[in-house]
Amino acid sequence: MSANWQVVEGLLTCSGGRALATTGDFQDLGIVFDWKVGAGVSAEVFYRADEDIAAVDDSGLVMQLAGGEMGGNGGLNKPWREIKLQPDVWYRAKISVFGYQVEHLINGDRILTYVIDSPDWRAAVAGSRYKALREYGRLSSGRIVLSGHGVTFRNIKIRAP
Repeated sequence: MSANWQVVEGLLTCSGGRALATTGDFQDLGIVFDWKVGAGVSAEVFYRADEDIAAVDDSGLVMQLAGGEMGGNGGLNKPWREIKLQPDVWYRAKISVFGYQVEHLINGDRILTYVIDSPDWRAAVAGSRYKALREYGRLSSGRIVLSGHGVTFRNIKIRAP
């Protein structure tokens, strides 16, 4: 674990810099975690990501926590519900991935679902910043990566069927 990540009293905090990745790859998964951020920061969780690629966000699917639409997937699909981020408030997130089906929940509310490689998804990628990345989001398995600055995580639980 790089020096920008610290565990203090059971809380995992990041001051910015290098992301933190799992050592193993996950295909189908469920991840649940709590997080909070300070004002004006960014935070994301990537999944099915290739840690060896130059920028993790060029390969892995994403759930935005702060610095974008909360619960969003990098602007590919509009979240069904807008949640205004409140600094220093704990939120609970759940990401479920089974095959091509993806679901994002925040505080128990379904925020976004989408199907990887569906016609709608391919059209969204083609009209996004990911359009030059031919294989964006198409890895069948990959790492889970925590990223951000000024973010704190707790109660991280990963389930792989």
